[in-house]
Amino acid sequence: MTDWMVTLREQRALAEKMSADIPRTLADPELTFDLAVKLYQALESQAEFMKLLARKLEQGGFDFDIVSAAERLEERFADLAADAAERTRELSGRR
Repeated sequence: MTDWMVTLREQRALAEKMSADIPRTLADPELTFDLAVKLYQALESQAEFMKLLARKLEQGGFDFDIVSAAERLEERFADLAADAAERTRELSGRR
């Protein structure tokens, strides 16, 4: 059986790290279009994973605060993905 609380804690730690690292990566003048696309795709994947996790937690009868925490992480990853998408659009104009 999956320990969803461990997964939630791991995802929170990952989101905190990415929230610090992603802006620096996106601002790097050496960032390539291809790398920006991969970064965007990875962040979208993380947001989707968190959406599914929130749904599983809700279906599992977890406390509202726990489900809400998962939803906030989904939003955080989605926001980072949006930033990466914007940078990807900027870089596509330079190709």
